[in-house]
Amino acid sequence: MSSDSILYELHNVSNADLLALSKVRTDKDKEEYEKKGYFVPYTYDTWKEKFPKINADFIFLLSGLNFDIIYYDAQNLTYLHLAMLVMVTDKEAAKRMENQVAGAIQECKEMANSPNPDYIKLLSSYSDGLCIDGLARVFEKEGPSERFYKTFISMYTSLDFLVKNLPKNIVNTLPKAKSEKQKAETEKRLLKHFGNAEFITVYRGMTERSTPVSDALSWTPNINIAYSFACAYGTEATVVKAVVKKEDIIEYISPDTTLGQEEEIIIIPGTAHIQEEVYLVSVVSDEAIDRVNDILPMYQLYRRKLKKLYSKKRGNLQDHDAKHSLRVLFMALFLANHEQVTKAEMKQLAEAVIYHDVGRTDEYTNEEHGAASAAIYQKDGGSDKAVSFIIRSHCIEDSEAELCAKKEFSAKTCPKVIRLLGILKDADALDRVRFGIAKTADSDGLDVRYLRNEYATEMVSIATKAEGYLEL
Repeated sequence: MSSDSILYELHNVSNADLLALSKVRTDKDKEEYEKKGYFVPYTYDTWKEKFPKINADFIFLLSGLNFDIIYYDAQNLTYLHLAMLVMVTDKEAAKRMENQVAGAIQECKEMANSPNPDYIKLLSSYSDGLCIDGLARVFEKEGPSERFYKTFISMYTSLDFLVKNLPKNIVNTLPKAKSEKQKAETEKRLLKHFGNAEFITVYRGMTERSTPVSDALSWTPNINIAYSFACAYGTEATVVKAVVKKEDIIEYISPDTTLGQEEEIIIIPGTAHIQEEVYLVSVVSDEAIDRVNDILPMYQLYRRKLKKLYSKKRGNLQDHDAKHSLRVLFMALFLANHEQVTKAEMKQLAEAVIYHDVGRTDEYTNEEHGAASAAIYQKDGGSDKAVSFIIRSHCIEDSEAELCAKKEFSAKTCPKVIRLLGILKDADALDRVRFGIAKTADSDGLDVRYLRNEYATEMVSIATKAEGYLEL
């Protein structure tokens, strides 16, 4: 199972995954369910004898990655993890813990039925899947009210998979649930960040597990957040660009609010007007496999050269080490293969890549290390003028590099050199995913807006996997 699948499964406990302890009546039942991967510490009757203060009718078992035992009372919005209770071997300690759990159950019940219930606190321990049931229960109690809307937004912005099975009656009443004060606060945030714009450009990161675009609530004006989500939970990643009317926005979670962790726009489903869809290349796709087979001989040749080159390098950088250059080599060749550069140009590109950071002495952003790296290339006998230029110019602004190229190369050669430089720069930028994807302005991660080649934007998922796949 992939790491993406593991994360998805961990988040997605639902009612269908719960096994009621009341089904475990005999030792044979216990044995059978244990074989299926469930955590079955006791039979139903044994539980009642051992923990009389904790109603066995509300005990449920989980299997697989979510191996656990829980107390779940849907009516009273109570969801407690009890694995620690059943693992205690000391009788007195177990009795004290039973009393604590019984007290917590009573506290939750009183809170759920009080005149001013703290639904957010009650739902905070729920999994994404079960939280849908919890919200349905809150909606049943409160209707489309200000309190329900506040609870919904709080849970929605803290969970990744909440919306997938959200009942349509809840979705459809969200705009009506907002109080005038809540509406005014949303309008204020929209005005601050988007002015009087009638339409707002939004993005959505999707995988094969995502809610279809036509039913989607969740979008973001930040393209990097969309890419981050698309690459996080599946293999078939897509980033959708759309525009939405301001009047169709239910909520805006802005960077300067405490409502959520990421910048997000919640819309009335079906109101986004699709402009573009970018399908990210999957590491398991036929396209990726074919490209890897095409570039493998040259990749292996220059991987060995890179290893030998860095074996002589002094210093011990972590962010810009030989493995970084190896990943840049792979992505540069992958991108160059798509761009159909010649074999001779591919060699120039690979040579430039393995030397591009060899002159670095620190981890900071600077324009000097390119020249230092080019000097090492020349000292090692490198004589290709284009390779030397690409190494030297990979860390300076594009406009400056283009001006220099026009002075150094003929009108025929210059565009080819600039093209190879752009490929190296994009490959180098793609490996910034080792710091994450830049969701905020102060992040060191990848900002897809600065990628030069269109195909590089389709390689982000490949880049996120490269660190785990490639070894020097």
